[in-house]
Amino acid sequence: MRITMARKGALPIALALLLTGCATSSINPNCPPPVPRLEWSPAADGGVSLSGESTARLLDYIDALERCTR
Repeated sequence: MRITMARKGALPIALALLLTGCATSSINPNCPPPVPRLEWSPAADGGVSLSGESTARLLDYIDALERCTR
């Protein structure tokens, strides 16, 4: 998974918004979920490249954050 500079800036913002919503609107003790460990490497175009396993962990984390807001 490649993330360009524009997307690289948007990803933390999106995660922060989800995390804020999860922290403020839920009484679920599993919210917010633990932050996943991501392995990445710099990409030639200035972005980052995530391994397949890290991509799966990130998507699971985003799903868990979304469940917190329901």
